[in-house]
Amino acid sequence: MIPPVFSGRGAAFNVMENNTSCFFLHANGNMLLIDCGSTVFKEMASQTVVLDENHEIVGFGAVPRQPGDRVCSLFDLVDKLFVYITHTHGDHVGSLATLIDYFHGVQQKPVMLVTSDEEMKRRLTALLSSQNAFEDHWTKVEDLPMHFPDIQSSKSLPLKHTSDMNSLALVLDVMPTDAFPGGILFYTGDTSDENAVKKFLTENHSTLYRAYIDASTVESPAHLSMTTLGVLVTEEVPAIANKIHCMHINGGVTCEEYQSHADQYGFNVVKTWDVKTRDIDNNAQASE
Repeated sequence: MIPPVFSGRGAAFNVMENNTSCFFLHANGNMLLIDCGSTVFKEMASQTVVLDENHEIVGFGAVPRQPGDRVCSLFDLVDKLFVYITHTHGDHVGSLATLIDYFHGVQQKPVMLVTSDEEMKRRLTALLSSQNAFEDHWTKVEDLPMHFPDIQSSKSLPLKHTSDMNSLALVLDVMPTDAFPGGILFYTGDTSDENAVKKFLTENHSTLYRAYIDASTVESPAHLSMTTLGVLVTEEVPAIANKIHCMHINGGVTCEEYQSHADQYGFNVVKTWDVKTRDIDNNAQASE
């Protein structure tokens, strides 16, 4: 399984960065996709992949190629797709129905919706049924290790997002491989839940591999601010600052400005279509 690859890192109205979403692709052909916002299907369906002569992924799109490399579409590498949705706002679920239709009608490959949360299952069932895209293929989040051998355990963590909607963070315990040093991978989705994020980071700091955290450069009732996250990490768990990867870049700021905010606290910013993350995080992400 390669490290998570992001097809977008933007907030709902940041049209330049595409909706925040990432995926894991295992050598067995199983893909785990986290969120499928309005831009995600187009970004992923149009993406090319460069493979080396050993069928390892070299990169995406226009990357340097060597003799023996071959090019294919991303979805051609997928045998079974697993989709984990953090919440049902449009920038996180807007092209899910299209994705399911494409996999069933064109790729003729199965799609498994991943959740152990009954409210999320109810919301997704209603949403997909209204678009005639509902297929009753579900699996519990705790069962992901059955399909992804590099994942030792998996669970959801409910986090507050807006006043009327939670977001389901994903927690994966990943075993060491050539690509991963091993440890806990934490993906928040959208959240304003400072206390829950603080509790998780302080309780898991010694085993944390990476934390992908929603962070805005401005104060917001629906999202953690970079300042709030920065103070939290600085005061509670400063040693993991280089393991924090900020995402969901809000509109009104350039990537450079967003990166500058992250740099103040020693945080990283996720990159799109990047596979250079095969380096070990203990090197403080020097190449990122």
